Amino acid sequence: MVTLLDRCDHRASFMYLKHRLPWAVSLFAILQFLLQCIALAPPAMAYERARTGSGEPISWQEACVAFHVSDRGSDDVRFTDFYGVVDQAATTWSDVECSPAQLSLEGITDDETVGFSPGETNLNLVVVHEEPEDWPYDRSIIGLTVLHVCAEISGDCRFEGQILDADIELNGGYFRLSVGDPVARRGFDLLNTLTHEMGHVLGFDHSSVDDATMFEDALPGATNKRDLHQDDIDALCDVYPQGLDTGTCPAPQVSGDFFVALDEMAGARKNTGCVASTVERVHAGGIFLMIGWVLLRLGLRRKPVM
Repeated sequence: MVTLLDRCDHRASFMYLKHRLPWAVSLFAILQFLLQCIALAPPAMAYERARTGSGEPISWQEACVAFHVSDRGSDDVRFTDFYGVVDQAATTWSDVECSPAQLSLEGITDDETVGFSPGETNLNLVVVHEEPEDWPYDRSIIGLTVLHVCAEISGDCRFEGQILDADIELNGGYFRLSVGDPVARRGFDLLNTLTHEMGHVLGFDHSSVDDATMFEDALPGATNKRDLHQDDIDALCDVYPQGLDTGTCPAPQVSGDFFVALDEMAGARKNTGCVASTVERVHAGGIFLMIGWVLLRLGLRRKPVM
């Protein structure tokens, strides 16, 4: 008896099947076609874009985002080191060759107002909450980015999903932040955390790629998010491709001894208020009603130790 296992010649095997088992030839052709389709299909995107309640992906209108650092810094590290790490995290995303996106650190501020107020001066901030009672979120969250996004086209909102404001909040009340190598015992690397949060500032949600900067979890001492994974680079270059207008990166100027005087900034920044209809507000698993914009909160959690 002749079997397929006895034949090394694939062509001879196919001819035998054609003669003896015509149904197998049809099955073989279908499988061959499916394999060709898989081979020709574009690679699946593992990165995820944050979206509004209606499902629209979010991004900035221009590819340059200006932000300030709270003058209190962190109790765990020297302020100069804290400021330098914030700048380094921003530079990591800004130095990708295939994208013009820029995260521009403009200076220091004594304003720690997180949120967005239409018609008023709004800063994109990096701020640390040092007291547990000042941290309003789940204690397992190391860092969290609050985004205010246009709900519809109106006024200065050029498209649904346009980001208006971004603030990074760090949990210094429950976590020890660390700078440099080696990471402090039971500490969480500040650069690792901030590089992840800067991805949220740009409008990216958590990736399913374990080694990506935008993967959700982090263990104490982890530093793998300091550098962008190819998945993060693909996200940046797809959403903010070369040729996109970087704009003027408008922000209130830092004055005096590098501290922002809020009373001198009236009208210094273009008003990006968005008066819209009632929209969804996404927060901690609940949906609430809100007028004017969509509020998204995205963060980095401590990975449970098994």
